Amino acid sequence: MARLLPEVTLQQAQADLTVINRHLAQQFPAVYATTGVNVVKLQDDLVANLRLSLLVLLGAVGFLLLIACANIANLLLARATGRRREMAVRSALGASRARLAQQALTESVLLSLSGGTLGVALAYASTRLISAAGANLIPELVEVGIDFRVLGFTAAISLLTGVLFGMVLALQLRGLNLIDVMKQGDRGASGARHDSLRKGLAISEFALATALLVGAGLLLRTYAKLRGVDPGFNPQNILTMGIGLPSSKYPFATEKPAIFYRELLSRIAALPGVQSAGAVQVLPLSNDFDTVEARVEGQVYSPGTEPSPERYVVTPGYLQTMQIGLVSGRSFAEADNAIAPLVVMVSETAAERWWPHQDAVGKRLQVSGNSLAQSVLWRTVVGVVKDVKQSGLDAPRTLQVYVPHAQYMNDSMVLVVRTATDPLSPAKEVRQEISALDRELAVSDVASMEQVLSGSIASRRFSTILLGAFAWLGLVLASIGVYGVISYSVAQRTREIGIRIALGATRKDVFALIVGQGLRLFFLGLAAGVLAALCLMRLMSSLLFGISGVDPATFFGVALLLGVVAALASYIPARRVAKVDPVVALHCE
Repeated sequence: MARLLPEVTLQQAQADLTVINRHLAQQFPAVYATTGVNVVKLQDDLVANLRLSLLVLLGAVGFLLLIACANIANLLLARATGRRREMAVRSALGASRARLAQQALTESVLLSLSGGTLGVALAYASTRLISAAGANLIPELVEVGIDFRVLGFTAAISLLTGVLFGMVLALQLRGLNLIDVMKQGDRGASGARHDSLRKGLAISEFALATALLVGAGLLLRTYAKLRGVDPGFNPQNILTMGIGLPSSKYPFATEKPAIFYRELLSRIAALPGVQSAGAVQVLPLSNDFDTVEARVEGQVYSPGTEPSPERYVVTPGYLQTMQIGLVSGRSFAEADNAIAPLVVMVSETAAERWWPHQDAVGKRLQVSGNSLAQSVLWRTVVGVVKDVKQSGLDAPRTLQVYVPHAQYMNDSMVLVVRTATDPLSPAKEVRQEISALDRELAVSDVASMEQVLSGSIASRRFSTILLGAFAWLGLVLASIGVYGVISYSVAQRTREIGIRIALGATRKDVFALIVGQGLRLFFLGLAAGVLAALCLMRLMSSLLFGISGVDPATFFGVALLLGVVAALASYIPARRVAKVDPVVALHCE
């Protein structure tokens, strides 16, 4: 890490470090000959895996805001139409248009600021809850909170919303005529225009809710697919913890590290409740591995085309403890020590790539080692194992090689202990065995393998939960909007419904008329929402796994859910109006 001077660009730093690396390669070819330099901003590196997810969530928040705005606009349009007579009377009694507009704006701003204040309180509680729930899995959540920028933005949005929607009512005051308003009531030309606009807003709510639900549904199916992926090992009942040996007491070039780990694992395996134990340089699903240069015997490579498999340093017992499947050959044994012939195990994908349609056991390859001598010595393949997910459950299969710890010394290792019951229960006893061998050693990252697996998909789970919550909230708002439009339309058409019933229309006919109106809004909104979702899925494609952005099951499920919601939102006002007595309806009019 380095802090650049203000006048230095990333490109300049990249050029300078490339020159330094070239000089190092000339001085130390065994170490730096195959390395390179890639300069990136630390902030970009930290948020690289979350950037797209956060942008998707930001888009979902925007959609939710638009749905809420459409709801508010619907309510204010209905309110403006209902208060035209009131405002005309006020105007006739001497109130100026400026005074009426001031009243409308004041009411709207007070409502919006009250809503903004309540929203900030809910947001404060929500962010604390989310941070507490996911802090252990996503460390960045600890820094999530409400600061003065958020408060300022909320205040500005609330005030702007209040002013804009208050102007809706204020603009209706232009040209008010008491006589015309009293004659037309709520069924004039203005009411008809407002009715069309309200229906358009309800359609847009359904469209936005469709896009949100499709996105949430696809992420949910992606998460389910990931949970069903075989990681290549059995994560149940495995305790893990990291341990590092100081080079001053355990020199890298001696056998002391191997002797220590051999004795420690022997002690751990003898503990009550422990079935087996092993150690590995890096855990699966940690997205951490060493890429090395390999050379397969009998194959010729041009410069720069040598295979670059992932290399894992393991102790005897690691593969058995993790229950990584053995395809052919044997696993490492205690006899594979520093004075024994050099051996290696390869993954199934590596065996298929390097020796197609052949038995890989007995073949030889070179693996760049931690000493210049090791990189030119041939290792014999003694076994082929199943592929293991190292970079993530959604990562493609990679070339993997395993070398025994006694033949490839490594001071920092991760212990893996398979237990008969709770994997965390023997953690205290394992610590005691470490202290018994060396009191100065400390352990880190104590966790079960299931916790490690869960943490590898924590960001996806977090995005799925949040987007799902936004989608359900959008669905609720959309259903409220449709219910409001249908209810207001029914109230406006009370006289018409009464006449229809008086002329012979059955209650079933009236019921079908109202429900049909709601379903028409649903189908129009669904069509627009599906088109919007298809466009948005292109942006979300990299977040999906195991399904396509046009997954039929997801789209059908969303359509069915929205159809049921639309039918229910129309059912209540339809049922109410179907019971209207035509005499009472005409008398009220």
